[in-house]
Formats: sequence, C-alpha cells, structure tokens
Amino acid sequence: MLSKSLNKNIFNHFLKLILLSMERDYFYPSIADREEPTVWQEQGALDHLSRAKTKAKELLNHHPDYLSDEVDASIRKKYPILL
Repeated sequence: MLSKSLNKNIFNHFLKLILLSMERDYFYPSIADREEPTVWQEQGALDHLSRAKTKAKELLNHHPDYLSDEVDASIRKKYPILL
C-alpha cells in the first residue's frame, strides 16, 4: 500500500496537470462573468445577455479616426459615400 504522503503527491501532480490542461484547452470568453455569486450580485447581477448588449453598445459607439480630416475629405469628394 502506498503511503499517505505518496498518495498526496500523486494527487497533487494530477491536479496540477488537470489545471494546466484546462487553462490550455478551454476557452473562457471575456464577456463571461466568472466571479463568485456574492461578487456577481454586488456588481449588479447582470446575465449574459445584458453583458453582451452592453459590450455591443460599447463596440458600436467606438469610432476611431484612422484618416486625417484632409484625407477623409478628399476620399469623400472623389467617391459618393452615403453614411
């Protein structure tokens, strides 16, 4: 029979391997809430649909300026852009 110390070492080894494989193999979406239930409730208890809607609004309201005003004006002058 294996000693308790050896059993514990084997268990810890396999537990580490399982955790490493979970970190490597599983995808955890950034939109997902992985907080404890009490923290989740303190933060407003938003469900996945509410968080997704909030994220979509943030993305749709983001308007980066990739072109200078002069370049943008010259493109719009040359091509009929209807925005």
